[in-house]
Amino acid sequence: MLYLCMMVMGREGFGRLATMVTLAGLLGHSLAIVLRWIESYELGMGHAPLSNLYESLIFFAWSLILLYLVIEWRTRNRTLGVFAAPLAFLAMAYASSPSISSHIQPLVPALKSNWLIAHVITCFFGYAAFGLAFGLSLMYLLKIREKPQASSVFIRIIPESSILDDLNYQMVVIGFLMLTLGIITGSVWAHSAWGSYWSWDP
Repeated sequence: MLYLCMMVMGREGFGRLATMVTLAGLLGHSLAIVLRWIESYELGMGHAPLSNLYESLIFFAWSLILLYLVIEWRTRNRTLGVFAAPLAFLAMAYASSPSISSHIQPLVPALKSNWLIAHVITCFFGYAAFGLAFGLSLMYLLKIREKPQASSVFIRIIPESSILDDLNYQMVVIGFLMLTLGIITGSVWAHSAWGSYWSWDP
């Protein structure tokens, strides 16, 4: 909401506040992940919080915001937050829905592998990069359709299309590399767990 207020009203103060709130949220989110990891050891399960749908959604939201803040820091532009923050919010909202269990559960034998951690981390950083590429693509389309005589504050503060194109390319490359690593680590994990690198499962 704060990022949207910044773009609609053109006030940088909203942007600075949005960045501070987002950074505080990321720090709190990071602490929550660490505490959940510690709790799993206290319960005698002892595994990284990356083993079920709830934990995967939480980690996706975390990685999305982390990548976004890196982009914001590099470009000194906050407009992508209008797309990144809602995506993270939707992931967190879905994770909080009653249909998804948030309980820490013991791992089945096949999941007791360090390859699982590598697989999930690389895959979800890839998904996060592609999510940001989606937001950058929308901004690019808005920018190239800008009419100088009728452009709004919302459009004017979006970076130039060449910058958006370059950032989008970087995110796609990062996403491709991370997802490739995710597929490789997943295959190695599958081989160690089930004796087959690829079983054509979803």
